[in-house]
Amino acid sequence: MWELRPAREEEVASVAALFDLCCNLPARAVPQDGDVILVAARNAHLAAAICFRPLDAHHGWIYGLAVRPGFRKRRLARKLYQHVLDAAGQRGLTHLYATASVGSSYFQTLGFAIGEPTALPASLNQALDESGFHQSEAIVLHQPLLQPEGISPAGEATALFDAGYFCAESVLLATARATGLDEPGLARLATGFCTGMAHTWNTCGALSGGVLAINLACGRDQPGESVSTNFQAVQRLHQEFTSACGGCRCSELNGFDLSTSAGRHAWAQDGGHAQCREYVAIAARLATAVIREARQEDEARGGLMNLFPPGDESEAAAAYVPHPA
Repeated sequence: MWELRPAREEEVASVAALFDLCCNLPARAVPQDGDVILVAARNAHLAAAICFRPLDAHHGWIYGLAVRPGFRKRRLARKLYQHVLDAAGQRGLTHLYATASVGSSYFQTLGFAIGEPTALPASLNQALDESGFHQSEAIVLHQPLLQPEGISPAGEATALFDAGYFCAESVLLATARATGLDEPGLARLATGFCTGMAHTWNTCGALSGGVLAINLACGRDQPGESVSTNFQAVQRLHQEFTSACGGCRCSELNGFDLSTSAGRHAWAQDGGHAQCREYVAIAARLATAVIREARQEDEARGGLMNLFPPGDESEAAAAYVPHPA
């Protein structure tokens, strides 16, 4: 199992060597105090690393992301990137930038777009100048960040998970609180979805908790109401969670048999809790973002989240037609 964690002081030189091996940028920033350097490691061997620097109260910069050859089909880069998003959210940042070699498109698969040189913040321009970056040799990409209102849903979810709530319960409660949907008894709705749907190795409980939160936000109350918004939101959550974590089933993500006492003991002692904790954080953050975006789209349409527009016969409005019994 891969361990995703902050780099240790004695590993910084190994991280630099990994970037030298994998990156073709003509210049690179030197790590400073306050930088976030994360690694994916197993048995003390580093397979991937990411370097992130908070620049000011609003902007952050990913100045390094590398995966060792032979480990590039394991979604390690995406998992490390999720940690950076959580770190950015905890700091209240609203914009994230990344530097990459000309023609590089990997960051674009993460939602980044090539930034306009004239629109870069002063703090980033200063950091680029100090590090020797030139836009003729490297590109700067940009991604705006959706910020939660108040406490980070990822932080809330992991705190609940550490306090004894299970995966689906933690994600549902944290997401509901972050989106104003909290009410008594919510945890009960999620209990049977925990640990891969009650130890049956089915859908990851963290993902199920996110789906339950989406249902609270944009599920329907009456048979005649549309399911389009709900289904689209759930599909987006499923896609982004699977992409970030490398799967969506407990059997794919968790190598421990939680139906046995020995398996649960091994899970607690051998890093299983820490790994599932990350899935919980990712699911809560993604579900919150999906709900907020669905609400914004609903407001733009005039607040008809669960209703068919009169006379609308579009594919979106007819996204689901139940089969007769």
